[in-house]
Amino acid sequence: MKALWISLFAALLLSGCASTTETSDVATTTTATEFKNTTPEYTEFTQEIPEVKPKTPAELLVEAQTELDDGYSQSAKKILDALIIDYPEASEVTAAKKMIATIDKISEKENVELAKEAAKAEKEARDLEKAIRANYGNETDINSGKMTAAIFADLAEGMTIDEVAKLVGGPGELSSEGYGTAIYSYEGVGSIGANALITFTDGKLVSKAQAGLE
Repeated sequence: MKALWISLFAALLLSGCASTTETSDVATTTTATEFKNTTPEYTEFTQEIPEVKPKTPAELLVEAQTELDDGYSQSAKKILDALIIDYPEASEVTAAKKMIATIDKISEKENVELAKEAAKAEKEARDLEKAIRANYGNETDINSGKMTAAIFADLAEGMTIDEVAKLVGGPGELSSEGYGTAIYSYEGVGSIGANALITFTDGKLVSKAQAGLE
């Protein structure tokens, strides 16, 4: 009888273990399935870089002409030089060389004009210096003529630029110029930053202003 009870107890224990194992397996399977369903799929992202095609000789020629029309001659010349180097056998090379020759001629002409203007300005400065020295003698310091309150008071409407320069002892500094009007600034004698501004229209004094002169 005792042996029968032991056998029944053992059978019950084995039955309970099997049930637990089966439940555990089911739970594990369910958890794995749920995880798979809730995990987002990874999608590889790639961005295509557009291919940059080099410009054709014809396009470079048009670009250079546009730069030249806009007044950027040196920029146009660089584009044309690149065209000749990159496409030495292209039919556009002949036109590119002609455009470069034209640009060089224009630059040379502009340089000549600038040199003439510089020479003219230098001559005017020398003539003005001579006039000032003739009026004040060789002891006058042409380069340090300063405006004083007394000189400023003597400046009258209608005076020419040369007359003002002779009175001050120096030509002053051209601050701005345009449409027949020129404004000259003069370093002043007096407090720190003392100065005077004289406005000329058609070469004659039309207005004056000062700050800190003594």
